Amino acid sequence: LSMAYAGYLFTEKVLQGLNGEKVTQCAYVQSDLTDCKYFASPCEFGPNGVEKVLGYGTLSAYEQAWFDKMIPDLQKQIKK
Repeated sequence: LSMAYAGYLFTEKVLQGLNGEKVTQCAYVQSDLTDCKYFASPCEFGPNGVEKVLGYGTLSAYEQAWFDKMIPDLQKQIKK
């Protein structure tokens, strides 16, 4: 049920963007924010769909270390 609700919320935000409202919603999109070809990031949606990938913000040194450790594992999982 929670996945259905998450899908509903995502769809609602995308449709609001397509109707001309400026909406920010996380999405798994092609980007150059990391070494991964695709990455989940906050995005601005508008009449043309994803109009801007916003990035994930500034990370602390601790967060950056874990982030850097996570990327190679994520890339392995994507290849499966």
